[in-house]
Amino acid sequence: MSNVLAQSMNPLVSAPILEAAPHDGFYAYLVFGALGLIAVLHGLYTGFRHKQWIPLLLCIGGALAVTVEPIYDVLGGIIYRDTFFGFEAFGLNTPGYLFPGYLLWVATMPWLMFEQFKKGMNGKVLYILAVVVFVSVTLTDFVGISSGHWQYYGEGPFSHVAGSFSMGPFLVLSGWLLFVLDEKVNGIAKLSYILLPGVLLNLAFSCISWPIFFSLHADMPLAGDLVAVAITLFLAFAAIWFVDTDLKIRRKN
Repeated sequence: MSNVLAQSMNPLVSAPILEAAPHDGFYAYLVFGALGLIAVLHGLYTGFRHKQWIPLLLCIGGALAVTVEPIYDVLGGIIYRDTFFGFEAFGLNTPGYLFPGYLLWVATMPWLMFEQFKKGMNGKVLYILAVVVFVSVTLTDFVGISSGHWQYYGEGPFSHVAGSFSMGPFLVLSGWLLFVLDEKVNGIAKLSYILLPGVLLNLAFSCISWPIFFSLHADMPLAGDLVAVAITLFLAFAAIWFVDTDLKIRRKN
């Protein structure tokens, strides 16, 4: 019998062991908590003022979507320092400040994108917004890394951009799906919106960033890393192009 299954499988890149976050992550909780509060207040405002509760359902879904985080932390080679609250999955720590931190990006911003789609937005604005989101996520990463709250450890020079490249298309795809589902989902079925942030995060990351994820865990030359980045950028562009094209067709009909 082959002894292949008996052999230990060591990953090419292993997550480093880090000390606890500075001040036990207090400032991260403060900043991300404030952003999460903005998202919740927006959800409550649209609910009570406009009788539209989907933004609040998306906030609940945004908190639930944090369970997606450790999956792509493994693939993207990112590790967070421990704080006084969080959970552990896939052998990695996920800090509690991500729960409120997710809400603005994966709940409120997709809803605002949906509202802009209803007003007729399309074209080059979508690409500009995707770039703006990429920059905002990259800056957030820079602050988080420089302040000692998390770090990247993947192979190759592009370990910092796997998630960032996906967030712009995620926003556009989320707004588009909300646009498509508008007036089609009614009554208690609207509770299903709670699942949308997690589903769409998985869609964006797995369908767009997989070439970089592969390169981070493969012993590839720089040329291979560059090809992975090029494919990821193409897929990000294609996702936005698809949404733009679909919206134009729907409006013509």
